[in-house]
Amino acid sequence: MKFHLRRVAGNAKLIFEEIYTLLFQVEARLNSRRVFPMNNKPDNLKVLSPGHFLIGTCLLALPDCNLIDLPSSRLSRWSHVQQMVQQLWKCWSHYYLHQLQQRNKWKDIQPNVTIGDLLLVKEDNLPRLLWKKSVISDIHAGRDGLTRVIILRTANRTFKRPITKICLLPKAD
Repeated sequence: MKFHLRRVAGNAKLIFEEIYTLLFQVEARLNSRRVFPMNNKPDNLKVLSPGHFLIGTCLLALPDCNLIDLPSSRLSRWSHVQQMVQQLWKCWSHYYLHQLQQRNKWKDIQPNVTIGDLLLVKEDNLPRLLWKKSVISDIHAGRDGLTRVIILRTANRTFKRPITKICLLPKAD
């Protein structure tokens, strides 16, 4: 996180309250990440996050307008801090999802996904502190027997997704 924070904040001259706000919001985002499923039941979409250890439930945030593409010279000081938070969230969430989706050498056989596995769906432009959770409800294998496409079930709907656009959560054994 320090790496992304340095890249986003750069040489910006912030006062104490702005730094405090920036770090507080970064902390909330870090503590919103999904770590493990709460249980091994395939019907359950509940996921444990660091926020559960801090306040007993997952962290929530109000939606805000997108400030990433606006030039920082046009923004107020508050909006500039919010822009830094949004940029940091975008960088860090992509990094975190890539960490979950690591692929080792292709010569090694990796275990296939199974029905009932809990995962995060890679989606661009999700609001802050929102992780799209779903459960695998069906698997479509290719000619080689490896899974290529899966059917996902979220709280609202069911849809198809290629295996490259999902991130399996580690199983709590």
